[in-house]
Amino acid sequence: RLLFGLDRSDSGELVVDGRRTRFDSPVQAIRHGLAMCPEERKHDGIVELTNNITTGETFLIDARQGATFNAPALRNLSGNNIVTAQVQGQTGGNQYNIESQAGLLTLQGGFALVSGATGARDLKLMGAGNGIVSGAIVNGTGIVNVNKVGTGIWTLSGVNTNTGNTNIQEG
Repeated sequence: RLLFGLDRSDSGELVVDGRRTRFDSPVQAIRHGLAMCPEERKHDGIVELTNNITTGETFLIDARQGATFNAPALRNLSGNNIVTAQVQGQTGGNQYNIESQAGLLTLQGGFALVSGATGARDLKLMGAGNGIVSGAIVNGTGIVNVNKVGTGIWTLSGVNTNTGNTNIQEG
C-alpha cells in the first residue's frame, strides 16, 4: 500500500529507476510502472483500472477455464481508462476475459493470441460498462473468436485479422 501511494510512510525512502520518489496516489505509481494486486485478488489474477488512467504496459493475460471461466483478467471499474499497448493472450484455458463494469475501457493496442495454443480461443468482452477495441484483434497459432456478453456497448474499430466468429449474447 505504501509503494502504491495509498498510505504515507513515516520514514525511509523509495527509489524507482535510480531516483528517490514518493507516490501520493495510485495514478502516480501506475505511471511509473507499478501495480498493486491486493492479497484477496492474487488468486484471481485480476488487474483493475479506475480514475482515468492511460497505461502503455503490455498486459499478458492467461485464459480462464473451470471455476474461473467467467472471471475477468482485466477489469475497468470506473472512469475512462486507456491501454495503449497490446493485450496478449497466453496459456491456460480458452477464455480471455476483459470486463468494463462502468465508464469506458479503450484497448488501443488491440488483442493478440501469443501462446502456442491451437484451436479456437475466445476473447470475451464483458460487463455493463462500455469498451472500444481500436487496435487489431489478431489470431496466433489458434483462432480468436470474439464474444460480447453483458449490457455494455463494445466497439471494434481496428483492422481485425482474426478469423474466428463474432458473437453478441447481450446488449
